[in-house]
Amino acid sequence: MTEPLTKTGPWRANVAALVKVGDKFLRCERSQPRGVWQTVQGGIEESDKSLQDALCRELHEELGVDVAHVKIVARSRSWRRYSFPPEVLRAHPERNNIGQEQMWFLVELGDPSCIDLERSEGEFFRVELVELNQLLANIVAWKLPVMKDFCYEMGLLSPFSG
Repeated sequence: MTEPLTKTGPWRANVAALVKVGDKFLRCERSQPRGVWQTVQGGIEESDKSLQDALCRELHEELGVDVAHVKIVARSRSWRRYSFPPEVLRAHPERNNIGQEQMWFLVELGDPSCIDLERSEGEFFRVELVELNQLLANIVAWKLPVMKDFCYEMGLLSPFSG
C-alpha cells in the first residue's frame, strides 16, 4: 500500500526530524530571524519518491549532510499538525496554507562532523547538540506541542514528567 506524499487542504505536507547524536539532540538556529531555534523540517516536493526521500533531501539542504551518514531510527505512526499564529500569517500573506502537517522521524547521526552548513542552502546560522529538555525549551511555542507529542510517542519523554 502506498501513501500519498502530499495532502490536500489548508496544511502544507512536511517532514520533520528529531536528530540524535549520541545522547544529545540537534537544535538549529535559523539564519533569519536569528535567535529562533528549530529542528530540520521542510515541505514535500513533487520530485520526492517517498517520505524518506523528502527527509534525506531536507537533511542535505538544511545541514549539508550526505544520506550515508543518516540512520532513520523510527517514523511517527501518524501525521501531526500545527497552525501558524496570526502574526506569522499576516507577515507572510503569500502563504497558501494555515500551517504544517508533518510526518516526524527520529534520526541518528554517528558523527556530528558530517554536518556542513557551508554545503547547505543557508537556512541555519548554527547548530548545537543539547539535552532534549534544552531543545524543547527553545522551540517556538506554537510548534512545541507537536514536537513533544512525537517525543512521547518515541518514549523520549514521559507524559507524567511535566
